[in-house]
Amino acid sequence: MESFSENSELSDMFEEENRWLLMIKKEELKTYFDSIVDGLAILNLETHCFTNANKAFEDLIGYTKEQLLTIQMEDIHPKESMDYVKKEFEKQLTNKSYIAKDMPLLNADGKIIYCDISAKYYNFENT
Repeated sequence: MESFSENSELSDMFEEENRWLLMIKKEELKTYFDSIVDGLAILNLETHCFTNANKAFEDLIGYTKEQLLTIQMEDIHPKESMDYVKKEFEKQLTNKSYIAKDMPLLNADGKIIYCDISAKYYNFENT
């Protein structure tokens, strides 16, 4: 018969192994995310703040990830285009396959570039 301390040690060993596996998977996912050639950014829908971006998005927009985490979606679009941007954004929230064409993005040096943007809604709180 196993003692309480043996069960506890076994439980600690499994917990440590699970933490290690989770860390490996997290690093693996980060590598995939940063290796994708398309620009990817994660946006909080309530605050419109960026919560993550990959290297391709950083290169496209001219901001570092650290800078992106301090700005909102509205900061990377020309002010005169915000009505159009917001309409397209709303369409993306309601239509799963909608791609916003020729979206104006204002990069870090003030130059306007045009991109097609697709979006996928994902609720991270329910994972």
